[in-house]
Amino acid sequence: MSTKIIPVVHMFNNEFVVASSVSFLSMLSNADKNYFYKLFVLHSDINDINQKKLTNLVNRFENASLEFINIDKYDKNFNEFFLKTKNQSHFSKEIYLKYIVADILKEYDKAIITDVDVVFQGDISKSFIDFDTNEDFYVGACKTIYKNDDNAKSPYLKLFTEDEIKKLVFAGGYYIYNLEKMRANDIPNKFIDYTRNNLHRLLQPEQDVINLVCAGKIKQLPVNTLVCTYAYNMYKNNFDNDINFSPEEVEFALKNPIQLHYAGKDKPWKVFNATKSDIFFYYLSQTEFFYDVVNNIIRKPSYQKRIFRLHSRKFNKELVVYLQSRK
Repeated sequence: MSTKIIPVVHMFNNEFVVASSVSFLSMLSNADKNYFYKLFVLHSDINDINQKKLTNLVNRFENASLEFINIDKYDKNFNEFFLKTKNQSHFSKEIYLKYIVADILKEYDKAIITDVDVVFQGDISKSFIDFDTNEDFYVGACKTIYKNDDNAKSPYLKLFTEDEIKKLVFAGGYYIYNLEKMRANDIPNKFIDYTRNNLHRLLQPEQDVINLVCAGKIKQLPVNTLVCTYAYNMYKNNFDNDINFSPEEVEFALKNPIQLHYAGKDKPWKVFNATKSDIFFYYLSQTEFFYDVVNNIIRKPSYQKRIFRLHSRKFNKELVVYLQSRK
């Protein structure tokens, strides 16, 4: 398999199609053109219309392709898992599809796995090329940028041991999988077995499982590979007191993010003035989904429309005119 092909795997349902259009467009717009990006979507319910729209978007790029893989035949009780998951929050059952990538993409020795509630502002190819499958790691991942705060640990204290908590340090929005080593060591089934036995206490479900099952076999990716948008609210001018990184590393990451991850419940297509949502809408305005989203916003209560009108001035003058015409 040529190293010039970079497989990028996503897993989401029809409700995240709008977000995926931003993820795909921003990723391919910022990616090194010397590589070919094979995008895969693992799903069970994305309709034909949305598949066509997303395919049209990816087809704008000569160095990319998109393939949808219906996972019904691979579904190993993920519906049941999700129904029993202690913290469903803003998640969906598709998060558990991260477990079986090595079983599905058998022709690849490594792959990028990414969430779609993200915007890319840099090139993903370097992290992929630099990840050496001969090293003794199952996964490449990013530790979270987060201010030292005992409250962040508190939900875990009653459910996990101190030793387990020390292992729960890697964020779940962007991974590089060593697929070859995962297959050789039966990691997909270990993920599934661990989940089955621990559903009662998982708080960030698949993220907790990947951290614990792969503990000691996770390679730290560069600090700016993944930056959660809430970090910008934590750090204004002072970058001290992070749980994982030096002030210099935090400042560098916040100023040079490769992936911005809208982690948590405040998604920009729902909370229009969410942190860094202007970047999300900048890319969304270049997709077929843009005015569908805007027209849906117009039907919302007046205070939400007002927030969106005010916020839209940051990123799209054409939208301001459109919104004025639809008052």
